[in-house]
Amino acid sequence: MAQGHVVTITNISAGIVAISGLPGVTLAPGQNRVVTLSTKQLEQSGLQAMATSGLIRYAVADDTNVPAAMQIPTTADIVAGIAHVTTHETGGGDVLTDIPAAATLAGGAITGTATAGHVLSVANPHSVTMGAGQLDFSDKWVMSTGGARWREDADAIQTNGAGLVGDAAEVALGAASVITYDAGLVEWVPFITSATGTDISANGQFASDTKNNNDAVYIGHTVPFPEVSIDIIGAGAGQTYTNNAYTWEYWNGAWTALTLGWDGTDLTANNGLRPFQQNGAISFAPPLDWIVTATPGTSLFWIRARLTNKAGLNVVGNTGGVTFNRVIPEDGFTVPASATINHIRVLNGRAVLHTGAAITFVLHEYTSGTYSDTLTWATGKQQDSFTLAGGLLAATGAQLGIVVVGDDGAPANEPGNVVIEMNVTIA
Repeated sequence: MAQGHVVTITNISAGIVAISGLPGVTLAPGQNRVVTLSTKQLEQSGLQAMATSGLIRYAVADDTNVPAAMQIPTTADIVAGIAHVTTHETGGGDVLTDIPAAATLAGGAITGTATAGHVLSVANPHSVTMGAGQLDFSDKWVMSTGGARWREDADAIQTNGAGLVGDAAEVALGAASVITYDAGLVEWVPFITSATGTDISANGQFASDTKNNNDAVYIGHTVPFPEVSIDIIGAGAGQTYTNNAYTWEYWNGAWTALTLGWDGTDLTANNGLRPFQQNGAISFAPPLDWIVTATPGTSLFWIRARLTNKAGLNVVGNTGGVTFNRVIPEDGFTVPASATINHIRVLNGRAVLHTGAAITFVLHEYTSGTYSDTLTWATGKQQDSFTLAGGLLAATGAQLGIVVVGDDGAPANEPGNVVIEMNVTIA
């Protein structure tokens, strides 16, 4: 740039620092100084050596003609969605999430290094993974939803900011994790092979042929989960109804009502009262008091869809043996170091504010199953901030995702290009 490079320098040492190569520039502990330097002055400033020795950190506002070892992603790159800088410590390490042009969101990675030569661009996307010792100074992470809008999930794969923000993958749950219960005969059979039941005709059947009240489908996993999906059409037949028929529950020491954020299998009202009519995803905020139970046979975190009005169920559906899937993000944020997330801020990248209804969501860590309480993004706000009750533990290498569990359903009235900032304490 013709006027020079704008450089922000911060003293991170305990004493007053004189900047070698910049006569008269001294900084008290914690003090910042913004200077404009030519490329030659930048090369001769000694800033990189001082950063490596732990005296200062610095950031250069642009990469044009900046020595390779001193470059960082440019402001233009960040605005364009090519990169988001989480923390930059020149000479000490970077924590970055990079967004290559072809991807909606990527999190993640650079092999631990003490050099600062990390340059991101469309032609050179990469990730950085830093050791915990290099992250001691870090206190903020950033992830983005790209162009996706925040809505509940309908299909579990291309979520378009719904349910899970970004694209998602389906992982089939095992035979011991999905159980069909026949309340009339008090009989439990694996869902995938439910035709082995006495009063059940097809594999993947959601209730007995007799349609007893309290027939149920149990869905469980080793860690808490916020979303499951099912493939019915093409493999079997969807259920049909004359009235509302089902209740959803989870275990907290007793079977307790579970409020669904969205049921993509429910063609009638998407509220889970008439589920399993079609393919789709079912999302909910994991209850804070959810605990394991061995009721269907294996000790897991269980939910169940229980038939409570058999007169409302017309035709019992089945999947032909296709099981339920756990839905996990493909484009989530990969945790760079074990930490506790204390506060988050969400920023709407669209000019249109959501004004029809508040948006409720949870932040979920899919590896261990930890999750935040339900958060409410108020209407008419470009950004909103939240304190996570008790903090959210996130382990190194785990994947974070956002699960939307409530909005007004109007595509023109939802946030998009959302950036989520997380204030963290490194373990």
